[in-house]
This record gives sequence, C-alpha cells and structure tokens, in this order.
Amino acid sequence: MPLTIIPTMNAALIANTAWMDEELVMFRYLVVGLIDEHVRVAQVVPESMSETDTSAFSERVTWRDTSWKWLRRRRLAQLAERFESLQIDLIHALDGRLWEGAAALARRLSVPAIFRSSSYLDVNPSAAVTQ
Repeated sequence: MPLTIIPTMNAALIANTAWMDEELVMFRYLVVGLIDEHVRVAQVVPESMSETDTSAFSERVTWRDTSWKWLRRRRLAQLAERFESLQIDLIHALDGRLWEGAAALARRLSVPAIFRSSSYLDVNPSAAVTQ
C-alpha cells in the first residue's frame, strides 16, 4: 500500500508588485520549498503578474495591487471568502506594505500571520500590525 502524505497546512503567500519585481526568484523558491514540505500553497499575486511567473503546482489567487494604503487593505480584505474556500490556515505577508491588510485578514479568519521584513522601511509598518 503506497504511503499518502496529506498536507498539514494551507498557507497563503501574499505578494505585491514592488516585492515581486525584486524577489520573483525568491518567491519561486519559497513556493517550491513549501510544496516540498507538503504545505498547500496559495500564491496571492497581483493580477498584472503573468501566469508563467507562478507555479502550476499550487493555487493562484490574484488581487489588484495599489499604492494607496487604505485601498490595498480593502482589496486584501476582499480575499477572505476565497481564503475560507481554500481553507487557508496561515497568512504570510511578504512585504511591509502588506502587513496591515494581512493582519486584518488574519484576524478576520482567526489564523496566524507571518510578516517578512526585508528592509529598514518595514520598521514603521510594524506599529500598525501590533495594535
């Protein structure tokens, strides 16, 4: 009888245009690494991103990125139903500009969130997340 491994986690990796422009290769490695560890991954990427830039082996969820903070948070909040249908149980915000929206989304879904920091510019957004 073959061994069947069932993923124990459904993670959403949320990226914005600015982060993807600089870290596309890192994003690909992260997705493949998580899949290799039997994590079901939802790639939450800007709708302007080409399908060839994402993995065909995991779910692709698109959203309309914006530079307006309030609108970005609102657009991320609109992903809640989709995340529920995918049974997302972990949200990973890959850029500091996504932290506030990802934190609100995680609170709404009652799931943990991870916030990646890659710049000293991410220090100020951390205050909004901790409140």
